[in-house]
Amino acid sequence: MALAGNCKMRENGFVHDFWLCDGMAPKVESPVGFFAADVVMKVCETLPKHKGYKVFFDNYFAFLELQEALLRDGIHSVATIQSNRLRGCPVMSSNELKQKGRGATDFRCTKDNKLCVVKWFDNREVILASTYKCVDPVTPVRRWDKRQRQFIDVP
Repeated sequence: MALAGNCKMRENGFVHDFWLCDGMAPKVESPVGFFAADVVMKVCETLPKHKGYKVFFDNYFAFLELQEALLRDGIHSVATIQSNRLRGCPVMSSNELKQKGRGATDFRCTKDNKLCVVKWFDNREVILASTYKCVDPVTPVRRWDKRQRQFIDVP
């Protein structure tokens, strides 16, 4: 039987809570309805609600519904997210961003500005969903450009 684990860690790297997943759907107080999302909800159940906690996870666990559920509990989240989980969020297509070039960005926020989806093109598209911060301020960063064989500033 395979086991997978999820844990909460402090900034210093110390684990202070964990949950072992045996492949069965976790029993959670407020299920989101997706196995991976419910795993995150299970790990977050022991966090005090509305105390300013922030959680970060990757695109395997990310669903907009999960981030909304966490926000209802007062827990902010930031996650990379897959394009097929955007639920119709009208960000630019990958081709449009690619045509604009490296550093091109597009974002959409909910009407109440509580959830923001940002899509940008670096070497490939990256999509981030956040209930913690949005896109401002944007600052340029230095990246290596293989074609020009030099560092360039990317917005």
